Amino acid sequence: SRKGTTRQAAKMADIPDLVERDFTSDVPGAKLVGDITYVRTWQGWLYVALVIDCYSRAIVGWAMDDNYKTPLITDAIRMAARNITLPESAIFHSDRGSNYTSDEYATELSKMGIRQSVGRTGICYDNALSESTNGALKVELVNREQFPTREIAQRKIANYIELFYNRRRLHSGLGYNTPQEILDNPPTVLERVGLSKLLTPGRSNGLQAMVARIRSMAEAFAAATVGHAQAELGW
Repeated sequence: SRKGTTRQAAKMADIPDLVERDFTSDVPGAKLVGDITYVRTWQGWLYVALVIDCYSRAIVGWAMDDNYKTPLITDAIRMAARNITLPESAIFHSDRGSNYTSDEYATELSKMGIRQSVGRTGICYDNALSESTNGALKVELVNREQFPTREIAQRKIANYIELFYNRRRLHSGLGYNTPQEILDNPPTVLERVGLSKLLTPGRSNGLQAMVARIRSMAEAFAAATVGHAQAELGW
């Protein structure tokens, strides 16, 4: 059996849920979420830690290794801090995995001025944005590929994140913009409120049907561009 590699924070039960399933934000870097997923290679498992910005949906931090010890997630959050300006009292939200609730990781977040937040044990909806981002990675890349080595998997995952997911993939929650477009051209308050209202379920004036059609068309287009992007990148 695997020997324990992290020490659980003494007051894990006291770590609050500061997100409460609200994965929206009006400020880049103010609310980050993260998780670890794993990828099969012919050499064994490759573990991938992601950090996602709730404002733009961009994957702003990531790290990969052959283990899931705490340095893996520490490297990911440090990359996020380099890639995006973190406002005062920024939040990082995760599940209650042993690494995320370790003393070592809590100390790292404290040094960076980041408030720690965790969901409830075994409730995937409490970290839904991370779950959906991991799902996109699996469906759009990992499940379509065979990786002879961890190095090949790392290279292809990095290309997927930086060249496709952040810069070319359309997101319905962003008005069918890419994460990079949102970071480069922040929507005005009125645009964000208008988009939120447009996508609110239950509207009775035909907008919901129109939005559903646009969503269907955009998602079909996004799926079609995956193969094109992979061809361009030599996947």
